[in-house]
Amino acid sequence: MVEMGLWLSATLSSGDVMAYFAEIDDTNTVIQVLVIEDKVLEKKQILNTGEIITEDSQKGVDFLNDMFPDSGTWIQSTKGTRGGVHYGSDGEPDGGKVLRYNTANIGGTYDPTADAFYSPNPYPSWSLDENFIWQPPTPMPEDDKAYDWNEETQTWDEA
Repeated sequence: MVEMGLWLSATLSSGDVMAYFAEIDDTNTVIQVLVIEDKVLEKKQILNTGEIITEDSQKGVDFLNDMFPDSGTWIQSTKGTRGGVHYGSDGEPDGGKVLRYNTANIGGTYDPTADAFYSPNPYPSWSLDENFIWQPPTPMPEDDKAYDWNEETQTWDEA
């Protein structure tokens, strides 16, 4: 594990584009998320019009399985994705690549039928929407005040 940590540190500081992979266990729970260089996923094809480079997610899975032979299942994710929309570092939608509705996070779940990641349920009364975001039974008030969800009363309390 130390070797991977050193490799990741060197990779992250190089300024290259990164690919995110979540390891899931046999209950589809995300147990870790690792970052590898995008160039690991590169698949070169030579066409009559010249060379093109595409991304092959399976190459990342194979790379991680080689490094961690006793690991679970690896599934690619994208950083900065929420509800099927990719957000830039400024918090605004930027039209970036979206994979699996949401960024994978430790403790979250992967739904193989929907091919979607989602976070752990914050409260028993909340339900998943069509974009795999947990929604409260009552929307939070839209004003300048801060609120906390009160599961007992099923209401938003001013913080």
